[in-house]
Amino acid sequence: MHLGNNHSYKNAQRDMLRAIITEQQEQDEQNKMNEVPQAKAPEEDKNKKFYEMSKKKADEQKKKTATKEAVSFYFMNKLLTRLYEESCPYDIRTPEMETVRKNIVANFIHENGINTIRKTMKDRSFILKTLCEATETAEVDTHKKNQEVLHEEEPEEIKKNIKAFIPGETESEFCDKLDEKDAKDEVSDIGDHVRTYVSNSVEKFIIDNIEDKSKIKKVMSDVQDKVSTINTANAELDAEIKESAIKQFKQKIHKIEQRKKSFFESMVRYVAKDAVQTKNKNFINETGNIDMDKVVKVSEAMMTMMVLSEAIGFELDEEKMNAQFKK
Repeated sequence: MHLGNNHSYKNAQRDMLRAIITEQQEQDEQNKMNEVPQAKAPEEDKNKKFYEMSKKKADEQKKKTATKEAVSFYFMNKLLTRLYEESCPYDIRTPEMETVRKNIVANFIHENGINTIRKTMKDRSFILKTLCEATETAEVDTHKKNQEVLHEEEPEEIKKNIKAFIPGETESEFCDKLDEKDAKDEVSDIGDHVRTYVSNSVEKFIIDNIEDKSKIKKVMSDVQDKVSTINTANAELDAEIKESAIKQFKQKIHKIEQRKKSFFESMVRYVAKDAVQTKNKNFINETGNIDMDKVVKVSEAMMTMMVLSEAIGFELDEEKMNAQFKK
């Protein structure tokens, strides 16, 4: 059999072998690629389990933290409410102002944080330190006695019905601490100081505004008298004199309105302005106008919390606060 050129045959065989090897290598590579998912499956399963365990642990920690915060808030809110209610001027201790008072105390806790409030009060006086420690003791006791229930329930449910999760004995012991003579005396002293300061501020606001109205009324009377007596027999000159008198009237009114405002008055103006801009129905009376009596009372309740915060150790820069409420 004639196979032709031997060199060409060898080359053809070599090329064919290379092709077979290449094809086999490609097949092996493909097989490896096909095997990869199966080889990684156990690893992926392990990662998934790790992720699920981590998530479960994180969720449990989040739940534990939320539950702890709910219990902490309950006792701190109880302590600050006792201080705040004692500090409130009598005209805002009314049932219709109850929601406002509750919201103000709750907002103060949320804005400043329980740990910061505790540290500040502990540094202020021995009695306040003792009362803060009583909140901590009550929290620990609540978790010890109700650990199972608190662990099972959802944080939102605990927040909604927190009182149901507080052991009666724990609450009684905490209230007994608040009712001890030294504690009651301290709370009473703080309340007297705050209440007097706020009441004086409200009184000054009322007097200043009465005086402003009196001054404005006198200016108006003076300008009316002046305008009514103008008669120069020259209509053009009369008009000029009237215009000058009205201009002076406006300047005097502006001067009265631009007098230095007290901290409380700045608050009242701020609350009234905000009520108008947001069209807050809580501040609208039956005639559809701003209920200034309600504005003054809400401002009074807000100021009570601010002065109380200073009394329990927080710094209160009146100039900065005044500037803030002028914005």
